[in-house]
Amino acid sequence: MFLMFLCSSAPLFLCSSVPLFLCSSCSSAPLFLCSSVPLFLCSSVPLLLCSFVPLFLCSFPMNTSTPRKTLLQRLSGACLALAGWRAEVAEPLPPRCLIIGAHHTTWWDLIVTLLLMGATGVRFRWIAKDSLFRAPLGWLLRALGGMPVRRGAKANFVGQMVAAFQADPELRVAMVPEGTRRRVDHWKTGFYYIAHGAGVPIVLGYADYAKRCVGLGPVLLPSGDLDADFARYRAFYGAVTGRFPQFQGAVRHVAELQAKPDKSSQV
Repeated sequence: MFLMFLCSSAPLFLCSSVPLFLCSSCSSAPLFLCSSVPLFLCSSVPLLLCSFVPLFLCSFPMNTSTPRKTLLQRLSGACLALAGWRAEVAEPLPPRCLIIGAHHTTWWDLIVTLLLMGATGVRFRWIAKDSLFRAPLGWLLRALGGMPVRRGAKANFVGQMVAAFQADPELRVAMVPEGTRRRVDHWKTGFYYIAHGAGVPIVLGYADYAKRCVGLGPVLLPSGDLDADFARYRAFYGAVTGRFPQFQGAVRHVAELQAKPDKSSQV
């Protein structure tokens, strides 16, 4: 039964996801795609989800130390290769860590992140606003590792995440410091205080649309010096280009914003 499912679902996954990903990642795609994509999504997304999710959930080996690639890793790697992309992991991830992703300018960041997880076999959970987890796809996003967060009610969010790390010796969580796809003039620092409070390293994740590379970069332990650590983040993400560079905000925390206002964001 499982082999029959794989034979039937793999072609559906490739046929539904690869053409859309190829077209969206090509800078010279015709303008008519802007009108056809919504119709394509309405017809293909249910098929894509039904075929991809079971593979995503079931294809990881129980023994994560095995060097043998799973079917999911091959399929995800093939999708990235067909689009001209590659997946990179700079160094082995520790069992507990907090992964940040920047620059977040498009919902395609989630797609390439899932392909990164599939191609490398690295599993982690990811945090997103709770409005994305509403019916009918809320259960699906949770199954893919999503953790909903309520905006405007984060007074104790840092403490809850610190407790979650302390309770789970193998917790990996990803979040976007910008908190939105729109341009912002500073990063939120919740991720930093979570990692510092829990004593876990911060992994610099990225999706570089200029180099067509998605990956996990340096593993950095928070020093407690916010300015010094943000200087390191700024140096790293200065070479990363998001899907829409005009929506990339400055890599700085709010105290730096007050010291040096971003004139470009006021235009």
